[in-house]
Amino acid sequence: MAAYKTLKGQSIRQVAQDPTNPLLGEIWYNTTIGLLKGYRTIDAAWASGGALPAVRSGSGGAGIQNAALNIGGENGSSIFGTTEEYNGAAWASGGALNATPSFFMASGGTQTAGFRAGGFTGTVGTTAQNAVENYDGSSWTNGTALPVATGSNMFAGTQTAGLAFGGQQPSVPGTVATSLSYNGSSWTSTNALTAPKSSGAGFGTQTAAIAAGGGSPPLSPSFTNNSQIWDGTNWTNTSNLNNNKTNLRGWGSSSSGAVAGGRVPAPSSTSQTEEWNGSSWSASATLGTGGYLGSTAGGPGSPSGLYAGGGRAPSNAANTATEEFTGTFNAANILTTS
Repeated sequence: MAAYKTLKGQSIRQVAQDPTNPLLGEIWYNTTIGLLKGYRTIDAAWASGGALPAVRSGSGGAGIQNAALNIGGENGSSIFGTTEEYNGAAWASGGALNATPSFFMASGGTQTAGFRAGGFTGTVGTTAQNAVENYDGSSWTNGTALPVATGSNMFAGTQTAGLAFGGQQPSVPGTVATSLSYNGSSWTSTNALTAPKSSGAGFGTQTAAIAAGGGSPPLSPSFTNNSQIWDGTNWTNTSNLNNNKTNLRGWGSSSSGAVAGGRVPAPSSTSQTEEWNGSSWSASATLGTGGYLGSTAGGPGSPSGLYAGGGRAPSNAANTATEEFTGTFNAANILTTS
């Protein structure tokens, strides 16, 4: 058999410890542990997770893949104020919201420090809310209300350092470009989105956020592929999503994230997933079942995420399915020998 040097024109390096920043395709022999190792790309994939205890769509989400929250939501006929907690395998009931039942809300934070702001309640979600609540892992407490009742809004950050943006304000009426910073006790107006949007994917931090897709009138239909990035001072347009979509969900950071599902002009729901690398979007593994308005969780910068419930194809009725996502990433330890 031909030697590696003959095939590749170079010898395999022998090192006492793995390189800190290996190149894609690089191979080396770790003399300390006696292993031949390499660095390659692991493809993204979705896998089935534990089902929600009841059908939910339009819920808020928070946390990471193995410690997530599903907040509120609806089932096509009723709106709920329930909370479900996920441990990576199964969902269990958590504390109920204090305010009236809600869906289409801004949400974020962690499983033990969750956050929700605004949303809709009332008959078929006709009434926007200004309620803000914080979760401590077992119960919700009221926070400082939004200045204006807003539903279908987006959020990035934490309980004490957050950013709420976009959404629908019936008092205006219509979709807004409003952006508000939150310090845990008060809201402050910031520079607005470059264009109004609602029901998009929002993720990141208070000083580095992404607002992707959503509904953006007066486009007809209003589905948009617009993606905007927040630098702590201004929103600016960045690379567009590959497809126009609204009612999508996302997680991650301004340099590494993903969006999943959503409504598209035709057909009405999609299984598309797109990954964000800090400068552009790329098509990724598709959901097992297309849907929109599921809840999501995933740590900032993490390749892993979760998509729970939502309206699922082909009927688009609210569903209990949970799917877990492992994003594209590079890994060592692909070849082992002693």
